[in-house]
Amino acid sequence: MVFSSQLFLFIFLPLFLASYYLTPARAKSLLILIFSYCFYAWWKAEFLTLLVGITVLSYACALAIDQSSDERIRYRWLFLGVAFNLLALAYFKYANFGIESFNFIMQSVGWNSVQYSKVILPIGLSFYIFHAISYLVDIYRKEAKPARNLIDFAAFIALFPHLVAGPVLRYHLLAEQFRHRIHSIENFARGCSLFMIGFCKKVLIADAISPLADVAFNANAPTLADAWLGTAAYSLQLFFDFSGYTDMAIGLALMIGFVFPENFNAPYLASSITDLTRIQPGRAIIQVPHLRFAPPIHWRCGLVSVLPVH
Repeated sequence: MVFSSQLFLFIFLPLFLASYYLTPARAKSLLILIFSYCFYAWWKAEFLTLLVGITVLSYACALAIDQSSDERIRYRWLFLGVAFNLLALAYFKYANFGIESFNFIMQSVGWNSVQYSKVILPIGLSFYIFHAISYLVDIYRKEAKPARNLIDFAAFIALFPHLVAGPVLRYHLLAEQFRHRIHSIENFARGCSLFMIGFCKKVLIADAISPLADVAFNANAPTLADAWLGTAAYSLQLFFDFSGYTDMAIGLALMIGFVFPENFNAPYLASSITDLTRIQPGRAIIQVPHLRFAPPIHWRCGLVSVLPVH
């Protein structure tokens, strides 16, 4: 289910907003969690188990970190939580590549290859893995208090506006908002405006440019003009796709009182990689203590583009 689909616009979103504003404050996190799980399970319900498992284990590790006063024990729990999350990410993202590489080596020396079933990459895996890691890091650094309960933490991880395509947010940026946030007509109206601006960018511009880019890049013998046209079209498609989705995510969050930080600030005007990480936080690079996780690089017929982590 994507934000621009009819199912989301005319069924899921109205039902969620009506239920949200009719629900008492103490149960709003639970409602967010239920709808977010339904949103995620619409793609493949079986991967909901992985999301729940990551959530519960990360929450338990964070509790152990917070309750311990011994710095070595705190670090061990942090290491365990981060390692588990990264191992899960590595398995689903790179298992196929690893086995295919192993089979290539086996075949090159005349040995039989290993038979295996393709590992399906769960949608949004990188996003909720890094959200879980951000929570562990913030609790370890004492930059935020632990979530009041498992429901609040699970709602943070699964919050559907940023679940499948970001933006990636540090837990301490939203921690207080789960305890108290402002609901007002002004915020709701601003959220609707941002959502519609993003929707127009995505549907009216990015999706309209996409066929032009496809034709140019699929041409058997493109001319110089075709190559430049395809490059320009794809660059615009990429920009308005991500910019539109970010606007929609921020707008959706604002409708229910959450304020996400600005996450997509003219990345094509960046003068360096360092400048890109500053104006496009959470998409170009994610910082975990003393570690940097670079995003995947998307190649399209020689064109290199920095994509958000999936």
